[in-house]
Amino acid sequence: MLTPIYKLNNGAYLKLENMNFGGSHKVRSAKRMIEDAIISGSLIKGSGQIIIEKTGGNLGVGLAIFANKYGFELELAVGLSYSYAKRKMLEIYGAKLIGIEMLERGARPKDVIEHYLVNAKKMGKNYFYVDQFNNHSNFLAHYEETSKEIIAYAKSLMLVKDKKIIYVGGVGSGASTSGIGLALKEQFDDVEIIVVQPKGCDIEKEVFVEHNLQGIAVGVKPAIYLSNIVDRYIVCSEEDAYRCQKWLAREHGIFCGNSSGANIYAIKQVQKQYHQEEVIVFSLIYDSGDCYV
Repeated sequence: MLTPIYKLNNGAYLKLENMNFGGSHKVRSAKRMIEDAIISGSLIKGSGQIIIEKTGGNLGVGLAIFANKYGFELELAVGLSYSYAKRKMLEIYGAKLIGIEMLERGARPKDVIEHYLVNAKKMGKNYFYVDQFNNHSNFLAHYEETSKEIIAYAKSLMLVKDKKIIYVGGVGSGASTSGIGLALKEQFDDVEIIVVQPKGCDIEKEVFVEHNLQGIAVGVKPAIYLSNIVDRYIVCSEEDAYRCQKWLAREHGIFCGNSSGANIYAIKQVQKQYHQEEVIVFSLIYDSGDCYV
């Protein structure tokens, strides 16, 4: 799943995960979680098992791709506040969206999943719950794969000689920032990991306010999120994320999603704090902005 790395400027580089098939970095996680479950025997092809998960959309697309590949049905609980276009796209990929009436009555996707798992036998269903926030394979997808592409790119251009490496990322499940961040810290001596989060949210304290930077800061501190490797946080307002999203589209021809716009904002803040020749900043473009318009 090698994706290109784009030079934003002399000190910042963006890994274009929007160019993955499935349209985001989450397809890496979906592939790893499903294939590891098959290898372990938790998922058995031809068993009639149904894959179930709560997702804002991007992971759901990846799960649909690999559920189709291995012959499993897929049921997803997707919050109604998430992109309508993304929800329709999930259905095109073959996912069944569940718990709509529950969500309309105010239930959370988490509540929907719990209801379906508790009542699985009554409904005659055999579920495999992906549980991305606690699934170690989600972390491994980025620790063992995505990070290697970034590290190899940096080394090939000798970008990191005598420079601090900074990685900027958001936290949804925590898999990409934790996996990439840990690998970078193991590989290089001077590394700073910065997490960007929406204004009013606090991942460490599990404080959540409604926001439209979809895919990050969902109100829980995931088990696979390695907060001990994070050096600091940068707060980004929706307005700043949208402004940076538009800037990237107009100046570089890359139309990214809202949370990727927040990454761009954080990069700009970081580069104000250091001389450009002192640091190399890496981040991800998680997905395209098409589904958020």
